[in-house]
Amino acid sequence: MAMPQKWIAATALLFLFFSGFFIVSATSPEIVLKGQVVDEAGNPIEGVTVQLSGIEKFRDGAWVRELRLGIMPSFQTDADGRFLLPFEEKDVRYDLWFDRIGWAPTFISGISATSSELEVTLERGMVLTGKVTRQLPNKTRGDRPGPEVPVQQTVVDLRLPSEDLWYQQRSFTDAEGRYSFRVSPPPPGREWQVVFAGEVVPLEIEKEKPIEGPDFLIEVSVYSGSKRRLRRGGG
Repeated sequence: MAMPQKWIAATALLFLFFSGFFIVSATSPEIVLKGQVVDEAGNPIEGVTVQLSGIEKFRDGAWVRELRLGIMPSFQTDADGRFLLPFEEKDVRYDLWFDRIGWAPTFISGISATSSELEVTLERGMVLTGKVTRQLPNKTRGDRPGPEVPVQQTVVDLRLPSEDLWYQQRSFTDAEGRYSFRVSPPPPGREWQVVFAGEVVPLEIEKEKPIEGPDFLIEVSVYSGSKRRLRRGGG
């Protein structure tokens, strides 16, 4: 059963990079790089978010990471899967992510104004799933725990931390307390994390292997008042 998901990404119109800030551009960009997003069979995918997630600037013979204030711009693919990526400066290069509900996100880096036209392939990826349950209080003073029941419509986040703009995706648990994401192996040096109620669980993901995410158990004791204890179980 498919679960509703809310995708978290910064969105904006066309922005001009100026003095370390993003401001709305009233003029046409100096260079526009074209691209297309397709599936594994080569069919165009409409409605893919193309998010600028990092910037490097060429200084003193080397590429240097820049952190700039403001909202990173994003773009959408059209009915033919095509998008335009504007460059207001020649000596910068971008990191990008591409995502759409039902597909695993894709990440590319080092895209400059002199890059060739981009063709990006989105894959269905692997399904990552887990469960959130609540253990009801034991109404007797015995050691036996109370029954576990699923927690519905609670938020579980999937994120990929970055020094620039974090990728983050949100899922709501279904009637059985299950959450689900589509993922692929992360870029080198980064790791996926599942986050629930402040609990951060790093994931090891290998291509072509099934993924069982962490289960979260909320324990509530009838004798401990309003205290709650979160315990992470196995998949």
